[in-house]
Amino acid sequence: MNHETFPDKKEWSISFEEATRQVQDMTDFRERMEVGQENATWLPHGEYPQLPIMFVWMTDIHWGHVGTDHQRLLNHLKIVEDTPNTFVLFGGDLIDNFSAVKHPHAATGDVFPPQVQAEAMMAKITELDRQSKVGALCYGNHEDWMQYAGMDFYQTFMRELSAPVFHKGGMLNVNLEGQNYRIGVTHKHWGTSKITPENSGHRALLYTYPGADIVLLGDDHQAAGSVFSQGGERKIVVDGGTYKLNDSFGQKVGLGKAGAPGYTIMLSPGGKRMELYDNPETAQRDMLNMIFRVEHGE
Repeated sequence: MNHETFPDKKEWSISFEEATRQVQDMTDFRERMEVGQENATWLPHGEYPQLPIMFVWMTDIHWGHVGTDHQRLLNHLKIVEDTPNTFVLFGGDLIDNFSAVKHPHAATGDVFPPQVQAEAMMAKITELDRQSKVGALCYGNHEDWMQYAGMDFYQTFMRELSAPVFHKGGMLNVNLEGQNYRIGVTHKHWGTSKITPENSGHRALLYTYPGADIVLLGDDHQAAGSVFSQGGERKIVVDGGTYKLNDSFGQKVGLGKAGAPGYTIMLSPGGKRMELYDNPETAQRDMLNMIFRVEHGE
């Protein structure tokens, strides 16, 4: 460098080792501030500890879209709130939030802008979370679309929740009065099939959540649930359907007619027993019958 001609020329330097330390420090920083996790433990406390608990798998709600069955959603939420020993696990696509960048023409079905959708839906989820009714929440691609606007949905709207947030999918370890259940939760998994909608759930069980008792998925708006034996152990796989039952955009792009939501699973304490229902109304009836017998000494 010619210091005689340019005596105050600024010198520069870069060290691979120093730059790598900076990357490592930033990686650690981002990990500490991350709301999401991939493994979590849930200790559900029902009003009747000797009885099973049940939870509704609410995925692909798409709140705020004109094609969403909001009355069905309200009915299911009321079951969760009013029924003892009853909880909810939220899958992704809580809000419709169609991106003007991703699918601008599809956004015409949204009644409110994304911010209002998020605030309204999270107000209800926060209320349920404070009642200890929420077991976990999972990511969705419609929430991820907020990243086009430079906003992280989970960091912005979910950081104050008590329930764990699976921002990439994860394993929920449920300890129910000493009985353990393992639930793989993810919005989407490879292996999607219109012929056998739960196929991606079976792939998730084999490749991503081995050892899980239950796998819960969403995204494709198909509704399917199966109970089967794998290696002598009872397993459940659920593709959760959607509350967006009148989805003209989805039909135009080949998703077909949507499947009804509301799959509900009952877990027993004191012995590993899992029961699958395709709607929360039937599960609620069975739960209330059990509560009636306990209260009347039967």
